[in-house]
Amino acid sequence: SQVVGLLDRHARVVVAGLVLPLFDRGLGAGAAALAAKCVRAGLPEPQLLAVVERAAERADLINEHVLQVLEAVAAAQPRGSSRRSRWVDVLVLAAARLPASRRLGALLLHYVNKFGGQLDGAELGRLGASAQALTTPLKGAVRAAIDRRLKSQRLIGD
Repeated sequence: SQVVGLLDRHARVVVAGLVLPLFDRGLGAGAAALAAKCVRAGLPEPQLLAVVERAAERADLINEHVLQVLEAVAAAQPRGSSRRSRWVDVLVLAAARLPASRRLGALLLHYVNKFGGQLDGAELGRLGASAQALTTPLKGAVRAAIDRRLKSQRLIGD
């Protein structure tokens, strides 16, 4: 697509002018697909973090389409990335709004598996409480992943 072709030279402009405003209006299926495609095309980390920040600011608009974009951001974000607390905020708010979302369960599981080693006990505890609210089949897997991370933190701390 022509928009994705602009990302190499104008990633910040594409994100600020196209992707972030979609969060303000609420993402529909087509807009979410385009935003996720832009993310998967290789956005630099500052632009990925801007998407997470906007999702946290506009938690009232979190829906399945926003989760589609956040899945792409989580997959594209490098392991050593910053802003863990904003991710935790977004996931906690999403779990409160969409406890029956399978997509959210998958995103929580992916996030805990990929970034759980970088989270502290309080952040894992918040995610654990959110996972408890899930009503999807992935609830148990998310809880088990969080429990494993908490257990490994206790072992390391001893």
